[in-house]
Formats: sequence, structure tokens, C-alpha cells
Amino acid sequence: MQSHEGRVGMKVCVTGAGGYIGSWLVKSLLQRGYTVNATLRNPKDEAKTGPLLSLPGAAERLKLFQADLCEEDAFDSAVEGCEGVFHVASPMDFSKLSEDDYVQPALKGVFNVLKSCSRAKSVRRVVYTSSVAAACPLNEEGEFMTASTLDESTWTPVDFLRKKPHPDYFYSISKTLAEKAAIEYGLNSGEMEVVTIGPGYVAGPGITSTFPVTCGEILRPITGSSEPLKLNESFLGSIPLVHIDDVCEAHIFLMEQPNVQGRHICSVRSFTVSQLAEFIHKRYPHFTLQLQFKSPDEDVSCVFVPASSKKLLDMGFSYKYAVEDIFDQTIKLAQSCGLLK
Repeated sequence: MQSHEGRVGMKVCVTGAGGYIGSWLVKSLLQRGYTVNATLRNPKDEAKTGPLLSLPGAAERLKLFQADLCEEDAFDSAVEGCEGVFHVASPMDFSKLSEDDYVQPALKGVFNVLKSCSRAKSVRRVVYTSSVAAACPLNEEGEFMTASTLDESTWTPVDFLRKKPHPDYFYSISKTLAEKAAIEYGLNSGEMEVVTIGPGYVAGPGITSTFPVTCGEILRPITGSSEPLKLNESFLGSIPLVHIDDVCEAHIFLMEQPNVQGRHICSVRSFTVSQLAEFIHKRYPHFTLQLQFKSPDEDVSCVFVPASSKKLLDMGFSYKYAVEDIFDQTIKLAQSCGLLK
């Protein structure tokens, strides 16, 4: 990719710009001087477009496009003339009860975006937003492997999860199959590189009009049932966390580095659900916990498998935000939305 000076004004595309990561990524790119084409399913939805169009630099360097993951050729106009593409868009409606509701849009979206990139001829690199949900360190029998960390070598066992129908599992399956498809497409493409990033639970501040799903998830120990967190802990081995700004900086880092390849896990720290509850209790004692935590000696509910960002860190990336920052800013956002007092 180009030198830093050459990237000012460089045109990139962000899919799923109305979502939590996508919107903050647009914000980060505009701050750095990029010219951004951003896609949304409905650019006439002012609740989605308002926060984007009000960003500094948007009037001069942001253009919105309508594009649906399942529509072939839908991304042609958005990626035309772009040197880099961030494919962030992904189905995340956890009310859906069928695997096809997750897998088909995710796979169609990957192929539709990447084929548009190939036709554009200008795209040199695509950064695909996957998830730690695609890297569950289980074997096909559902047992944790001997590896002590969740990293780029671990892949979610799709066949095992298919035996346990659940929206969270459908999401993991969709991210796994879509990430594998993206990597394979890149390996077979002679004209562009495809790299992936797998964030943990993303939280912190936000500019979307609705409260982000993952922010709500990490606050469950004080807002409601922690069963969804426990379910994810049972097949991830932990609850990996990362700040929204760090995630977006990691996306841009992967776009800007001259030599990158393959997968990249992105998480600053991992907790068990019990450890998460204990952390919240100690830092925010004025909140009433809906989940009781256990001491480390008592907490034998699962095997602890932390997520590792060693690959990103070895490349020179560094995290700016600690877990304390993540929770302080997530709680502040929840309070501003009237979800916490």
C-alpha cells in the first residue's frame, strides 16, 4: 500500500456503514484524511445516515451508496475507483431462527463484494471483518483443544455447532464460512489481497442512533440475564473484549501495512463471565449485580481459553484502551441512551 502521505485523499469503501463498527470506522477514516464511499441498505434512513453525514470531513470526502448483501452487482458503484475496501456488513438479527437467515446473506455478501472488487480493477486490498466467533477452540466433539489460546489457528467446528440450533451458533457458523470464503477468494485472486480481522466483544462509545448489541451484551451482569454470555463462554472459552476505537484502528492498520496476510484476532483482554461480574462489582459498586461471581478457586464453570492478539502486536499494532476504558465509556453511552442510571 502507499506511504502515509500518499494515503491522504485515498479512496476506500466501507460496507455496513450504518452499523456500530462500520460507522466508527467511517469516522476514523475521515479523521485520517481518507475519501470514503460508504454503503447502507437504505441511505434514505435518516437515523442511519444522520450520524455519518454530520461527521467532520463528511461533506467533502464521504459519499453514501445503497447496497444489499444479497443483490449481485449491488456494490459495483461503491467500490469503483477505490484502492481499499473494508467489508464490515454482516447479518446480525438474533431474532432469526434459521441457519440460512445468517449463512446465506453472509456468504452472498462476501462473494458479491469481492466480485465487485475484482471488476473494479482498482482494489488492491480488502479487509474483511470476521469475529472471534469464527475461531472457537473446540474440536468436532465439542471439547476444548489442548491449545491454551484462541488465535488465528483455531476455527469454529461448524458441524458440531449445527447439532445445537441456536441464533448465537448460527451467527458463529455464518462468520466461519464467510471468513473462509473470503480468504479462499483472495488466495485465488491475482489482482488483490484479502485479509481478515476477528474482533472480540466490541464496546465503548458510539455514534449510531441505537444502542449497540455488543455493548448491551457486556453489561448483562448488571442489566439482565447473563445466560447469553455464559453460552458464548462455553464455546469460546472466554469473553474477549476490545474497544471500538482500537478495532477500527486495527482495520486501518491492516489496510496500511505493506505486508499482511491471513487472519488477525483482535482483543485486548479476556474474562470468564464470573471474572467479568467481579470486575464490574469492584469498579462500579453502586450497580446491583444480576449475576453472582465466584472466587478464582470456585470458578470451575468452564475451561478458560483467552483470545490472543500476538500476531497483531508482533506486527507493531498497539492497543490504546484498557478494559476500564471500555466499561467506563460503554456505561456512559448506556446512560446517555437512558438504559442505565
